[in-house]
Amino acid sequence: MVKTCKVCCQKQHLNMVIFWSIRINNYASLIMNITLMLLMVKVILANVEQMFVFQIFMGVNVLIVK
Repeated sequence: MVKTCKVCCQKQHLNMVIFWSIRINNYASLIMNITLMLLMVKVILANVEQMFVFQIFMGVNVLIVK
């Protein structure tokens, strides 16, 4: 009786460990995805900003040339 209980408890424990590790992995991947998305947004915004500055700079150059 005690032996089966022990085995059962071990199985349950293993299931809990697997369950939690899967959940933690999911959270970790979610956090990674959000971080990557934020980085992408930052890069895109930086590029847009650079393009904007570049266009203003070109516009100023054109004005100076004219």
